[in-house]
Amino acid sequence: MQLINAKVLNEQTGKITAYSKQYQLDPQTTTYLQVAASKESGPIIHKIPTDEELLLLKKSTRQTHQISRVLSDCDI
Repeated sequence: MQLINAKVLNEQTGKITAYSKQYQLDPQTTTYLQVAASKESGPIIHKIPTDEELLLLKKSTRQTHQISRVLSDCDI
Protein backbone atom coordinates (compact mmCIF):
# COMPACT_ATOMS: atom_id res chain seq x y z
CA MET A 1 0.00 0.00 0.00
CA GLN A 2 1.20 3.48 -0.88
CA LEU A 3 -0.12 6.70 0.61
CA ILE A 4 -0.59 9.34 -2.10
CA ASN A 5 -0.90 12.97 -0.98
CA ALA A 6 -2.14 16.05 -2.83
CA LYS A 7 -2.13 19.63 -1.58
CA VAL A 8 -3.79 22.70 -3.08
CA LEU A 9 -2.96 26.29 -2.13
CA ASN A 10 -5.83 28.77 -2.15
CA GLU A 11 -4.09 31.86 -3.48
CA GLN A 12 -6.72 34.22 -2.03
CA THR A 13 -6.68 32.93 1.54
CA GLY A 14 -3.24 31.30 1.68
CA LYS A 15 -4.89 28.17 3.11
CA ILE A 16 -3.52 24.77 2.09
CA THR A 17 -6.00 21.92 1.72
CA ALA A 18 -4.55 18.40 1.81
CA TYR A 19 -6.00 15.06 0.77
CA SER A 20 -4.51 11.58 1.12
CA LYS A 21 -5.60 8.21 -0.14
CA GLN A 22 -4.00 4.75 -0.02
CA TYR A 23 -3.61 2.65 -3.15
CA GLN A 24 -2.37 -0.87 -3.68
CA LEU A 25 0.34 -0.50 -6.34
CA ASP A 26 1.11 -3.85 -7.93
CA PRO A 27 4.74 -4.70 -8.76
CA GLN A 28 5.85 -4.53 -12.40
CA THR A 29 2.72 -2.61 -13.45
CA THR A 30 1.95 0.99 -14.26
CA THR A 31 -0.80 2.67 -12.28
CA TYR A 32 -2.33 5.97 -13.36
CA LEU A 33 -3.80 8.36 -10.80
CA GLN A 34 -5.58 11.59 -11.59
CA VAL A 35 -5.35 14.56 -9.24
CA ALA A 36 -7.89 17.33 -9.62
CA ALA A 37 -9.00 20.32 -7.60
CA SER A 38 -12.59 20.86 -6.53
CA LYS A 39 -13.77 24.24 -5.24
CA GLU A 40 -16.06 22.51 -2.76
CA SER A 41 -13.79 19.81 -1.33
CA GLY A 42 -10.21 20.67 -2.32
CA PRO A 43 -7.92 18.12 -3.98
CA ILE A 44 -9.28 14.83 -5.30
CA ILE A 45 -7.23 11.72 -6.20
CA HIS A 46 -8.64 8.77 -8.07
CA LYS A 47 -7.31 5.77 -9.94
CA ILE A 48 -7.93 5.83 -13.68
CA PRO A 49 -9.39 2.63 -15.16
CA THR A 50 -7.00 0.80 -17.50
CA ASP A 51 -9.15 1.33 -20.58
CA GLU A 52 -9.18 5.14 -20.06
CA GLU A 53 -5.50 5.82 -19.25
CA LEU A 54 -4.00 6.46 -22.67
CA LEU A 55 -7.04 8.31 -23.96
CA LEU A 56 -6.88 10.76 -21.05
CA LEU A 57 -3.12 11.26 -21.47
CA LYS A 58 -3.52 12.05 -25.18
CA LYS A 59 -6.14 14.71 -24.36
CA SER A 60 -4.23 16.13 -21.39
CA THR A 61 -3.22 19.79 -21.46
CA ARG A 62 -2.14 19.80 -17.82
CA GLN A 63 0.95 18.62 -15.99
CA THR A 64 1.80 14.94 -15.91
CA HIS A 65 4.34 13.39 -13.53
CA GLN A 66 5.93 9.98 -13.51
CA ILE A 67 7.32 8.27 -10.44
CA SER A 68 9.23 4.99 -10.58
CA ARG A 69 9.80 2.98 -7.45
CA VAL A 70 12.44 0.29 -7.01
CA LEU A 71 13.23 -1.38 -3.71
CA SER A 72 16.57 -0.29 -2.26
CA ASP A 73 17.72 -3.91 -1.91
CA CYS A 74 16.81 -4.80 -5.51
CA ASP A 75 19.50 -6.78 -7.39
CA ILE A 76 18.65 -5.46 -10.85
